[in-house]
Amino acid sequence: VLVASTRPPEPALPPSFAWLWIVGAIVAGAFAWLGLAARTTHAARVGAAIVFAVWATASGLLGTILTLLWTATDHRFAYANENILLFNPLWLVLAVTLPMVLLRGRAARLTNGLLLAVFALSGLALVAHLSGVSRQANLSIIGLALLPAAGLVFATRLVRTV
Repeated sequence: VLVASTRPPEPALPPSFAWLWIVGAIVAGAFAWLGLAARTTHAARVGAAIVFAVWATASGLLGTILTLLWTATDHRFAYANENILLFNPLWLVLAVTLPMVLLRGRAARLTNGLLLAVFALSGLALVAHLSGVSRQANLSIIGLALLPAAGLVFATRLVRTV
């Protein structure tokens, strides 16, 4: 033996990312709280609009990258990535329409329809995973996307009722 390794042995199981469900629940709770706060003052509406737009922009950009990797490249591991159900380019439209709903009351139908669509797509990803149809081990990513989408649906319905 020329050199003895000091590295620990390779783990038997991959790391668990179950904590992403907790992060998703915290983000969803924050979105619901912002929706409640946005009913009271204009400053709260502006803050909610900014936070919602940032989330939607990040989700939309990630979805655009996934879509381009899937459609425009020969990358073997990006092909048929089911996370496209969770993060897709529809979020970029929501990045524009969510602030419009919160600040001006415009595009409420479009925003509500898109939010329900992204929530339904996330729910479809969960059903596919739980039923065994899914080929990916992405349950933790589903928690990170599904719960905030539900929080946004709840928050925008609260604000629209004012």
